[in-house]
Amino acid sequence: MRETPMSRIAEYKVLRTFYASNNTDGQHDRLSKQVNDYIDAGWQPFGALSLAVAGDVVVVTQPIVRYEP
Repeated sequence: MRETPMSRIAEYKVLRTFYASNNTDGQHDRLSKQVNDYIDAGWQPFGALSLAVAGDVVVVTQPIVRYEP
């Protein structure tokens, strides 16, 4: 069996957004909008989504990568 080389990661970022319990501005899908904008620009989600809670704030992060052509 012949192995094909894996694509190399050219750039790596972690997108993050903050949500507060008093968030009433209709921005509940901020992270999905960020990720979709990056996908449109040629990036791909990479790894797992992470959540952290500090008081009444939730921090959501999503690693995202761009591969070499």
